[in-house]
Amino acid sequence: MTRQEAISFINLRIQQLTLQEFDPSVWTDSTCELIKRIFPLSHENKVESLKKVSYTLSASRADNDFQARQRQRGISQAKQYLTEYINEINNHGLEITKSDENVVNHIEGSDNKIIALLKNSYFWGVLVIVIGATFTIGKEFGMARFDKEKQEWFNENQKVKKENESLKDTVKWLKNDIINLNDSLRQSMKK
Repeated sequence: MTRQEAISFINLRIQQLTLQEFDPSVWTDSTCELIKRIFPLSHENKVESLKKVSYTLSASRADNDFQARQRQRGISQAKQYLTEYINEINNHGLEITKSDENVVNHIEGSDNKIIALLKNSYFWGVLVIVIGATFTIGKEFGMARFDKEKQEWFNENQKVKKENESLKDTVKWLKNDIINLNDSLRQSMKK
């Protein structure tokens, strides 16, 4: 049970004090059981205090007005006890039993295992090797794909170079033809 749950259960018991169908003996018994669960180590005094709260006068001659005032005093006293129990929870927290300590130790032990793992040099060595291997494999796969594309572009570039050389040769040949034609035209005009 958490601190907030315990406080809300006690507040619910306080609210039940004001209900018209409030039965002091039923309310006291169920509230004492709740107190035993909330305060497993120190419930005896708290339960005893709640059981001593009187909601009626034992005098047979007490009239209804006296009985009503005694009931209100009892309700007020029970409310004060429960309010103090809430204050105790707020100020000191819930009581921890031996079984609760075992749970806390188990949880803390789990944290210690993680910390021990982080301090272990073998862990870091293996982690570095795994990360390095993953990087290397990824790089090799990437390079193989890149190399294939690179080879295709290289072959394409070689074809373009050959075509370019061929076109340059054609341009030179045509240029020489034009020069020769030009020379022959000039000579024929001179004649």
